[in-house]
Amino acid sequence: LENNFSTHVFGQPLLNAAVDALSSHFNKYFQSSKALTMSFHGMTGTGKNYVTRFIADSIFTNGMKSKYVHHFFGRLHFSETSLLKQYQTDLYSWIKGNISECPTQLFIFDEVDKMIPNVLDYITPIIDYLEDVEGVDYSKAVFIFLSNIGADIITEHFHDLYVQEGKNREDLTLSDFEYFIQKGAFNENGGLFHGKTISNNLIDHYIPFLPLEKKHIQLCIEKEFQIRKVLHPHENHI
Repeated sequence: LENNFSTHVFGQPLLNAAVDALSSHFNKYFQSSKALTMSFHGMTGTGKNYVTRFIADSIFTNGMKSKYVHHFFGRLHFSETSLLKQYQTDLYSWIKGNISECPTQLFIFDEVDKMIPNVLDYITPIIDYLEDVEGVDYSKAVFIFLSNIGADIITEHFHDLYVQEGKNREDLTLSDFEYFIQKGAFNENGGLFHGKTISNNLIDHYIPFLPLEKKHIQLCIEKEFQIRKVLHPHENHI
């Protein structure tokens, strides 16, 4: 996973935290005490979905096509306020049923900013520090939330850290951003608005996806040409 990030993902040095978290979670000598829960935040096009695919590939042979990977979309699956209770019970039952079959599963919640509030509150026992919930152990599962929530805060704070403290991209740490992302996600309308996943401190890592510079975008384009076996693309094509 670390190698894939270093060769395919550019301008996102804080992804090392995700690598470390996943390595610890699946360490055969260490029993995790809860499901690993990460929340990815940043503007569209910074690589949240791209990175999530690499994570799926690192856990399952069939990657995103594995039957143990579940991908939900806010607008498609959780957008009607009148259906909140149904969403909550259906989601809980779906997760419980799948984990009962196999404890190692990946649940991806995309477009969390497009979800109605409180859907995710119903799964707080699942991602809490509990040995089992109704006879089911969820500690080997991974939950990833993807959203644009906090994108403006990340951009502004990134700029402030550079201008006021002289911090370059590579000097940044999660602690530079986590408080701002957590506060923004809790107060911004969407799936995490005033949510128990935040207030109960059940999200293990808030990972910011930083705005990309021109050089990073160019590296992304060059990598795509390389994948398509176009070895020497003309500069006008980049």
